[in-house]
Amino acid sequence: MDKIQKIKRVVKEWLIENRYILDESSIELETLIDNEQCFRIILESADKMGEILVEDASFAPYRYFKLEIAQIIDNRAHIVNAWYDTENTDDDYYQSALKSGINDLIK
Repeated sequence: MDKIQKIKRVVKEWLIENRYILDESSIELETLIDNEQCFRIILESADKMGEILVEDASFAPYRYFKLEIAQIIDNRAHIVNAWYDTENTDDDYYQSALKSGINDLIK
């Protein structure tokens, strides 16, 4: 299994196991892309939006995974928190980033 597929599996399993948190917090989840090369999800709460992206990033601040949380502040979208991986990131980091990201959406 290549790295992208492994990370996708970790993310999907975490989301399935923690779906109740999303439901209880009225966080909407929409899968925009789910194919061999890319996995992209949008998460929306009442006042914030999150994006999870798993891909083979060529020119980005991450290697395969990013989770960004955006919020409108003074009529402009701002990234208020972000998690990026590196070549050597382990599964625990992805799970921790997902937990932290969801907590940020809830706050």
